[in-house]
Amino acid sequence: MRLVDLRDGKLEIRWTWLPYWVAAGPSFMNELEQLMRDAVIINGMPHDEDSLERIERFLLRVIDVRFRIEGLTDYLRALRFVREA
Repeated sequence: MRLVDLRDGKLEIRWTWLPYWVAAGPSFMNELEQLMRDAVIINGMPHDEDSLERIERFLLRVIDVRFRIEGLTDYLRALRFVREA
């Protein structure tokens, strides 16, 4: 599973999979969504697997820079191994 996904043609962050203290701040949520939209628009990314991978890496970098908690990025990256039903 990826932390970003396309739902009905819209790019979506899977907030429920992020730690509460990351996802609970509405201003940080808005900032992340805006940064993600800007990155997609500026880079003209198509809606494909490669783009979703790049967007997730971008999202993880932003979270890492904001919180600076050792191991947080590895923890969030490990969600890749969670299988959706």
